[in-house]
Amino acid sequence: MHNANSSWQLRNYSIAVLASAIALLFSLLISPLLESVTFSMFFTAVVLSSWYGDRGSGALATFLCSLAIAYFFLPPIYSLSVMTLDGTIRLGLFVSISLLTSELNAARKRAESKLQESENRYREMVEAVQDYAIYRLDLQGRIVTWNTGAERIEGYTAKEILGEHFSCFYIASDLERGHPAHSLQIAASQGKFAEEGWRVRKDGSQFWASVLLTAIRDKQGSLLGFSKVLREMTAHKQAEEELRVRARQQKAIAQLGQLALSGINLTALMDETVTLVAQTLNMEYCKILELLPQRDILLLRAGIGWQPELVGRATVSTGTNSQAGYTLLFNQPVVVTDINKETRFRGSSLLFNHGAIGGISVIINGHNPPWGVLGAHTSRQRTFSQNDINFLQGVANILAEAIDRSESTQALQESYNLLQSVLEGTNDAVFVKDRQGRYQLLNTAAARIFGNAKDQIVGKDDTQLLPIDIAAAIRETDRRIMTRGRAEVVEELVREAGSLHTYLSTKDPYRDARGNIIGLIGIARDITERKRAEAALFRSNQRLETLQAIDRAILRAESPEQIAQAALERLTSVITCQHAAVILFNFNTGEAQILAGQIALNFAKSVVPITALTPLETVKQREPTLYIEDIASLSSRTPALERQLQEGSRSFLAVALLVEDNLIGDLTLFANRPAAFSPEDQAIASEIATQLAIAIQQSRLREQLQNYANQLEQRVTERTAALVEANNELEAFGYSVSHDLRAPLRSMQGLAQALQEDYSDLLDSDGQEYIERIIASAERMDGLIQDLLNYSRLSRAEMKLRILNLTEIVTEATSQLETLRSRQAQITIEQPLPEVIGHRTTLIQVLVNLLSNAIKFVPTNKQPQVRVWAEVGRAGGAGEAGGELLTQHSVLPRIRLWVEDNGIGIAPEHQERIFNVFERLHGEESYPGSGIGLAIVRKGVERMGGQVGVESVIGQGSRFWIELRTATMKT
Repeated sequence: MHNANSSWQLRNYSIAVLASAIALLFSLLISPLLESVTFSMFFTAVVLSSWYGDRGSGALATFLCSLAIAYFFLPPIYSLSVMTLDGTIRLGLFVSISLLTSELNAARKRAESKLQESENRYREMVEAVQDYAIYRLDLQGRIVTWNTGAERIEGYTAKEILGEHFSCFYIASDLERGHPAHSLQIAASQGKFAEEGWRVRKDGSQFWASVLLTAIRDKQGSLLGFSKVLREMTAHKQAEEELRVRARQQKAIAQLGQLALSGINLTALMDETVTLVAQTLNMEYCKILELLPQRDILLLRAGIGWQPELVGRATVSTGTNSQAGYTLLFNQPVVVTDINKETRFRGSSLLFNHGAIGGISVIINGHNPPWGVLGAHTSRQRTFSQNDINFLQGVANILAEAIDRSESTQALQESYNLLQSVLEGTNDAVFVKDRQGRYQLLNTAAARIFGNAKDQIVGKDDTQLLPIDIAAAIRETDRRIMTRGRAEVVEELVREAGSLHTYLSTKDPYRDARGNIIGLIGIARDITERKRAEAALFRSNQRLETLQAIDRAILRAESPEQIAQAALERLTSVITCQHAAVILFNFNTGEAQILAGQIALNFAKSVVPITALTPLETVKQREPTLYIEDIASLSSRTPALERQLQEGSRSFLAVALLVEDNLIGDLTLFANRPAAFSPEDQAIASEIATQLAIAIQQSRLREQLQNYANQLEQRVTERTAALVEANNELEAFGYSVSHDLRAPLRSMQGLAQALQEDYSDLLDSDGQEYIERIIASAERMDGLIQDLLNYSRLSRAEMKLRILNLTEIVTEATSQLETLRSRQAQITIEQPLPEVIGHRTTLIQVLVNLLSNAIKFVPTNKQPQVRVWAEVGRAGGAGEAGGELLTQHSVLPRIRLWVEDNGIGIAPEHQERIFNVFERLHGEESYPGSGIGLAIVRKGVERMGGQVGVESVIGQGSRFWIELRTATMKT
């Protein structure tokens, strides 16, 4: 860069030197002829130097030319000194003008450079714009520039479009009316031309464009060409069109809404609706279909475009037999563009007969089921926007509201008539007030309270009808209810017929349609007699509640001392007294025990002679209740009364504690004032004494029962130990017996087999058969003994239950079946099988027995087919086959495992007894076995907390089931 600048400066200076030298040479040549031209030649050299060079080369040329002028042309000649004033002025003017010219040329070059930079930046900016097509036209309208935005929008590359006339972007109608040339004329005359319109791309597609055409002129105003800025506005145009359509639709909905609110007849409203919908959607047909009560027919209630005689008569089927029916079935708007290609449903004859091929249908809701369907149809191919669907649904909603309002108006009138009947038919006072408390509505019962006719009361408030104090209380209640906005039930006093009556009033804020409180609704019932009864009942209930509280406190206690203390604590809160005591008498020892409280300075848990309190004969002979209003008035007092009198007691009440008419003690009360105990107090004390005597006696019996229970538990423990010992001996005996029974059987089997092997050729056929029978009988006996031992072991063995996988258990059981291969049985196990709670060995044995029976009890000429599956259900009770379930699992889900066969079946009368020991329904020769297998099944399942049962029909096979707890249960 530095070398380039140096070379440029050297070139500029060379121009200055060369121009100065040429000017000097020409000046020397022509100066003898034209002396006045000398300065002009040197000035020309300075201009050329500064024009083609820069300011520095102009200054250098000025300097060199000044030296040449001073040396060659200003006196004295050939000297650089200028001695004359004229020469100095001339030289000074030359230098000044030359430097000014150089500076002007330098400024011109700077301006040209900036202009070039500006043009470059503008060109780069235009090329970078993608959203706008920016290009220039010449005077004839041919394209001379083209940016990337124009290429993107118009589809032409610069190579394809440059030189072409801009009219190629216009649609045919614009070309026919000469619009491109007209727009150039307007731009040339007015400076610019702006418009929006359709334009054509290279591929023939059209788009909406916003165009600005501006005339380009030079400084003299001459027209040089045009600049054109174009922006694609298709989406904006579509949005405007959509807004226009929506505005039209919203206007239609608003118009329809006003009609609906005006109270127009429903039939007239429907006629206006179909006309308005058809005009707004620009469709030929519109219909309103009503779903008739039988729900399978839609009636054409209103329509436009259809044959006039069809309205009110034509019907359309529901379901998939019509678009309207499918709309009800689908419960959403249904749009059809070509009904001839429709596969969701069949078009109705109403549409086909009128040539309708497309349309929209929506549900008119407001009912359950819906009221009907609103549809709009056309015979032209067209698409429908979501706004069209929303508009039609909006119209349907207005219709639904209008229909509902019409039905509500009718129902409201009926309700009003019913309300009037109810209001006048009730004995309760019913009234309505405004916010100022003025009566707006009331029934005859309410008017009766005020003693006036209804029309004389309406418009007045309570202050004009009732005493001021009563009216003020009622108005305050009304104000509170209307302020809080909540209903209240209050009791109000009203003077009626000279006496105060109590009314139970239910008052609720009265609201308008917007929820604003505009008054109050009230219902009042005269409860004067009920209040009097309630007052008496309250006093009785208060006494009863106190007695019940004492009863509960007594029942919570355990020992007689606790019972007595609890009774006294409750009693003294009901009956005012200063001293109280519960005393038990033991007439055998002549002693009295103070269970609670104190009497004559004898406190709880103390034992004193009965005579220290009262003579023994007096205790046994007096009445159950002894009441002395004033102890001081007695001429003869017992030791206890004397001591209490000294302590300040004046009233005395003693109530006997009786159990089956036997005196066991006393409940005593002392008060410091005479006649302190009222008849009600005495009755309460008597009731408490009765309960107290029973509770004390029960406590005594409970203690005795606990002693008996302890003795019984000890006996049970001893007997259990003896039973365990007996069971152990029984088990040992069983094994001993089985061994002793099996020993001769094994000898019998061995000798019979030896006889058969060694002497069979000496025996005839009968002998051979006898030997085989001996061997078979011995084997059956051995199996029977083994089954008996297994059955006995199931009853005694301890089982530890755990979670078992049924699939593994069933697989293990099938692997142990010897008859599976011999009978070629087919066992089908349906997966999945869940987990259950059980004992592994026992459950395998149970399934082996069930599967063996399923294979065994099938005729020999039939292949055994066994099916095993499981299901989840709730456990049955004791009434189901299989016995009673454990109570703690009776409501929990259970797993029922089924084993189904195609065997001979079991008669219903035998389905329960087959689970007993040695129960056989068939002879040994037909179906061998010990008769214990199913007994083992039942015993094993019951030991695992389950049940077993069977479902069977003779000749159709059997289905055995076992029911066990699931693995998710708590054991």
